[in-house]
Amino acid sequence: MNLPYEIYLQIFKLLDKPTISNCATVCKDWTLPAFRVYYKEITINEHGDALKASLYQEECFKYCVWTEQVLIRQDIYGYHLGARKSEVPLTKQAFLKFFEYFPDLKIIRINTSDYTKCLRDIDTSQYLTRLEKVIFDESSGSSRNNLYCSIYYNFRASITHVSLHHGIESTLVTQYGELSISFANISTNYIECIVKYLPESVESLDIGINRIDLYDWIDQVGVDNALKLAKVMSKLSSASIEWIPYKDYETEHENIGESDMTIFFKILNAFKGDKKVSCTASFSDFRSVHNSMRFSNGDLQIYYGLKYADLFDDSGDERVFELAVPDRTISVIGPEVINNSTFFICITDSGLAFKVLKYSLIKCPHLQSLEIKGVNSPRQECILSSSKDRFRKRVEKYDPTIVSTEALKAVKLKDFIPSQEYFDLLSCYLPGIQIFTCKSERGGRFDNSEVPRDCIVDLTRFKSLQ
Repeated sequence: MNLPYEIYLQIFKLLDKPTISNCATVCKDWTLPAFRVYYKEITINEHGDALKASLYQEECFKYCVWTEQVLIRQDIYGYHLGARKSEVPLTKQAFLKFFEYFPDLKIIRINTSDYTKCLRDIDTSQYLTRLEKVIFDESSGSSRNNLYCSIYYNFRASITHVSLHHGIESTLVTQYGELSISFANISTNYIECIVKYLPESVESLDIGINRIDLYDWIDQVGVDNALKLAKVMSKLSSASIEWIPYKDYETEHENIGESDMTIFFKILNAFKGDKKVSCTASFSDFRSVHNSMRFSNGDLQIYYGLKYADLFDDSGDERVFELAVPDRTISVIGPEVINNSTFFICITDSGLAFKVLKYSLIKCPHLQSLEIKGVNSPRQECILSSSKDRFRKRVEKYDPTIVSTEALKAVKLKDFIPSQEYFDLLSCYLPGIQIFTCKSERGGRFDNSEVPRDCIVDLTRFKSLQ
């Protein structure tokens, strides 16, 4: 069987290592492509007197010219119920000699501390000149991170990926063109550093703040600093920032002058910048302390955690379910930028679906998809889309210029019978509805008892029904 060399390579890539090793001994035509795949990634254990003995025998490493990744892991075979001890690892000199045989090595993954310091002392002008990543699998702390930083600095001419873990909750990861930061909090010093010194080569920036919510964070760093950071991120091709404290986190922020939603959309406006993009939004009171905004692949995605003040108006004699809107004298943008919206509400309210639907149709004139779901009883659900096929399959791209009356043609109601008020709302804002479904998926039970089950539904006002 005479196949081109490139075809053999593709075949061997699909096989496991023991099989590739066997194939390499079949014939001359198979040897080189098989070993090229076999030696692309190799694993070295701490044990191995054979390795030490072979270091000065170049013949043993002739296929390592193809190696791109080396995993150096702690010896787990040198122990047997405490009866054996781990063999002595390579000396520093032997370890450095070992890497002479890997001219094209791009990745070193290491989970043993015995050799970590040796990487700091490698002459990078002669060895490992193409190294792009050093991945440390061993446990880290501030003292270890100092060592890691010195190793990354040693390979600064070629390195494209940096990863530092400051305990469980804090991480910094960079690779060429990308920067990812996850800390308990991002202080004004970090913001100033990013705003002033973010390299032009960085195209993607992801920031995670995991111990404080958006509003307490702004109280600490100041709204001006938050806006500066958001504006810098708006100029990147991909960016995200999220505030994800524990679910039971209690905010200390007080709404004085500006509501939470006003603050959120003010930051979102700076984060969005001048981009003409579609926007997908998720609202939920399940994780009310979570907020995030992300831009990637030409789409803006936001998550807004709904609090009591966002859902109810207590200014009158009775509390009224009324979704908040940002103060437009302060925030340049508001819900009108949203093209695809999802609401997951845990609170109990019999008119939930209607009130959220009314809010969405009035405040979001460019909607092309809407899902409203009551998580607890009453478990009402309302879905609006461009067609029946879109009830479960989301649109990949939305056109921010299309208005709701043109886009929304299909309505699906689940587990409740719509009232007359409901039909009045739909006919007012979506007179061109073509598909209307109303059903229960829970054994015929409906959650709203105020509407009789044998009621007559008048759909004659919807002239476009199919």
